Amino acid sequence: MNRWIAWVWVVSRLALLSMALVIVVRADGATTFSQAVSHWDVQHFLGIARDGYEITGDDSKRMAFFPGLPLLLAPFMAVGLPGEMVGLVLSAVASVVAAAGLYRLGGPTIGTWAAGLWLIAPTAVFGFLPYTEALFCASAFWAWAFAKEDRWLAAALLAAAACSFRVSGVFLVGALGVMILTRPMPDGTTLGGRIGAWLRRAVWLLIPAATVLAYLVYLFVRTGSWTAWADAQQAGWARAWALPTDSIMRTIGVIAGPAYDDRPGWDTVFTFELVSFAVGLIAVGWLWRRRQWAELSWIAVQLVAFSLSEWLMSVNRAVLLWFPVWLIAAELMTRQTTSKAGHVLQRVGRVTWIVVSVVVMLWWAQMFYRSEWAS
Repeated sequence: MNRWIAWVWVVSRLALLSMALVIVVRADGATTFSQAVSHWDVQHFLGIARDGYEITGDDSKRMAFFPGLPLLLAPFMAVGLPGEMVGLVLSAVASVVAAAGLYRLGGPTIGTWAAGLWLIAPTAVFGFLPYTEALFCASAFWAWAFAKEDRWLAAALLAAAACSFRVSGVFLVGALGVMILTRPMPDGTTLGGRIGAWLRRAVWLLIPAATVLAYLVYLFVRTGSWTAWADAQQAGWARAWALPTDSIMRTIGVIAGPAYDDRPGWDTVFTFELVSFAVGLIAVGWLWRRRQWAELSWIAVQLVAFSLSEWLMSVNRAVLLWFPVWLIAAELMTRQTTSKAGHVLQRVGRVTWIVVSVVVMLWWAQMFYRSEWAS
């Protein structure tokens, strides 16, 4: 990772921190810094770290959250350190590692731009807060990088770490499986040789798969249900099964209909959910044209999962996980042009993207700090 990325990391984290302090000062004692950075899912992570998983009452929704982050927070909270502050430090470190992973995936030029754009992404606040995005990305990006380098033990261990943080790890394992099946092999490799190569690599994926299974078994032992995780998702966030058309129409209904007029900001955030979903579809089309099947599957399977829920929710945050999107954006930013007009347009495009992204990033951050709905 180069010095330019380090500066972007410092400036972006300071900007997000400064916005939090501005909100606290303007609140005039009505909220503290700890409260500003501890809304929404942060409370679930802190609750699990402090008390463990509950299987009855409102706290049963905690089962929707994988145990990786709470396990990291618990030892520090046990000795009296505030979990939200520990979580901020963990995310700060993890965001550096994730940016370095993008740099590794893209190389000196594309990787630099990809990492920089990711650090100032519109929803970058979730990589700053005590959420799982930064930790997952740090694990998943490097797992992908090592897998591409055919270093499958390291890839499997990092994928297992990713699986401990988010259910998205399941999709990561599947995409790594696609990578194994589509990896080019030397000319003349026999069918037996191909199958042997596939199996030698695929066996490592049992490690991250076992991580997910271990959590599901734990929930089964506690609740007697193999669907405890899905049930918690449905109970807490209305993630029941639905057809894609129904999911999209319900999302549009939130945006345009009067039913949620008493929820300020919901129409804007759900509009972004549709935009983020469209970004995923465009990326899938790009990757299809490039025949990058593993990267395509990584995004496509998540789009399918989101579209099978009652409405499109958390797609905005998922864009942070879609490393191909940031590599594609970086490629567009660095594409060579020979004409003077092309150079001017490229510079204008770069500046516009950066300015708009930073403005939206800070707007999104202040929504979270005010405890407004922020996806």
